[in-house]
Amino acid sequence: MSRFPCINENHLENIARILGGEITGSKLTDIFKRLSIIDNSGESTKWRRIYHSLLNRQSQDHCGNNIAAFIKTILAPAIAFSLKSPLLAFNTLQTWSEKSEHKGFAQLLKGCFSAIRNPRAHEPKILWQNDEHEAADYLTLISLLYRKLDNAILIPQVSHTKSHFKSD
Repeated sequence: MSRFPCINENHLENIARILGGEITGSKLTDIFKRLSIIDNSGESTKWRRIYHSLLNRQSQDHCGNNIAAFIKTILAPAIAFSLKSPLLAFNTLQTWSEKSEHKGFAQLLKGCFSAIRNPRAHEPKILWQNDEHEAADYLTLISLLYRKLDNAILIPQVSHTKSHFKSD
């Protein structure tokens, strides 16, 4: 795996403030445990726990790989497309049908990533067992999902205020 560059402390604090508003404390503890990030911060606020824990991990690793993995985990499609407080929406989410469509496309996106991308990233190319028809089907599905993502609505997050951000 290539090394992700270190993130400066001001940017890391901004990232921590944003992500702290997107997750519960217990979920944060679970993610830290899953990613082997130790929370010895002694802090009670989520963003401070994130900031200090990731800063310490980055100091140990001399790279930002674990920060990138943490961000990726927080912003996984299940969170980005949640019905409760989505970051992106495939439609206005006003009716039961729109909510159902949104949930279905979010699941398709997650499933496509798991079924198509993950196996190919983790096994030698020589072991792939796809024919032309299957490849065409995959490309059609991916095309549909990209078109849906291109038209997705970015939902402003109320929990973040600009006063939280520090400049360089």
